[in-house]
Amino acid sequence: YMSCIDVPVDDTIEPGEMVELKIQWDYNRFVVREADLTELARFATYMLSNMEVNVLLVSHCDTRATSGFNDELSANRASAVKEKLVAQGVAAARLISFGASEQFPLNECGSGVDCSEEKHQENRRTTAKILRAEQSVAVHQALEGETLGSIAIKYDVRVFDIKAWNGMNDVKLRVGQQLLIYLSE
Repeated sequence: YMSCIDVPVDDTIEPGEMVELKIQWDYNRFVVREADLTELARFATYMLSNMEVNVLLVSHCDTRATSGFNDELSANRASAVKEKLVAQGVAAARLISFGASEQFPLNECGSGVDCSEEKHQENRRTTAKILRAEQSVAVHQALEGETLGSIAIKYDVRVFDIKAWNGMNDVKLRVGQQLLIYLSE
């Protein structure tokens, strides 16, 4: 998985870099806090002064709820960030929102691990991947009866790559789970 850089948004950000948006999500909620609007305004300013840049917004959850609940929660968090950026003048077509669920914890707080609220908070985050000009990504929502094989065929990619892009250890899909698909790199 991609590591994040912690750059002030007004500095030069290179295509391909992952920017940590300083958004603190409340437990089981997807409302952007008032205190985080300044951070989103700074990122919107960056996007408006770099009109060629497209961004993949990736929202994460902690591991306490069910995977299915976290699939929906993370997707709603990514959409909430996208809506706030669009409201600040960023074209929706330049923003792709993706709910990564609980797939990429930053710390040891996996399912069933007793952690402090501060540790869980670290995993509730949203990042912005600055896409390269030649990069094209899709977000696929798993449907009943689909397999990684059938999705790989649909997008002409390898099952191995889908698993890597999405931090998956097995090939089992959950209905409603979002999958990140890189169409060209």
